[in-house]
Amino acid sequence: MLTETFTKERSMTLPANTLSTFPRATKRVAAPRLAPSRSNSQAKNGPLWSAIDDLRRAHRDVAKAYTALRKLTDQHPDLSSRAPSVLIEVGEGKKVAIQCILDFEQAFGPAARHPGLWREIEAALNEARPNHDAARRKSGIPRAEAAHLRACLKRNSAFNHLVLQEPQTREEIRAYARHIMREMEASGPISNSSFPDDLVARQEWNERRSRAMNVALRVLGRLAR
Repeated sequence: MLTETFTKERSMTLPANTLSTFPRATKRVAAPRLAPSRSNSQAKNGPLWSAIDDLRRAHRDVAKAYTALRKLTDQHPDLSSRAPSVLIEVGEGKKVAIQCILDFEQAFGPAARHPGLWREIEAALNEARPNHDAARRKSGIPRAEAAHLRACLKRNSAFNHLVLQEPQTREEIRAYARHIMREMEASGPISNSSFPDDLVARQEWNERRSRAMNVALRVLGRLAR
């Protein structure tokens, strides 16, 4: 066969020690040595990545503190608010909780039209406050609220620290922008496509947009320096 003939000719033409005869050719066809790949810890070791890790930990601490607070308020729903409340019957067996004059006016109209009733409710609220405060302290809710507040302040500080960083590589720029966007939408979506029709939901949406705008202004202010 042609293949066998060609093989025999090659074996007859080329010496057996071809590789040793042409060492330079051997070096050229050898597989190139690859540089050792950098580990994630080496590639992501810098001030920006450290700031991102701090922000992630701060978010986890906030979630943990909120879960602990929510657990206590679910166990003691009547103690979730700092102010005591008084249940007042408004008719047909329906009762409303009154904590302040705004609640009263929403249920009965202007307080000036019912001065006697409002004075009675106000006195009941003042009388209930010491016991309400003592019950809240016993439940541990104030401590949980303070822990949640500290976690939120720490998260804000961690985000401010991230804003001050200067990304150098394309990967750092992407990570920087990604965490900025996450912070802007931490409370929920803010895109125009999610504009709600309900009045209460729209107010919440506006608050989220306002918070996102504050975040954007902080970042843009840093970049403009």
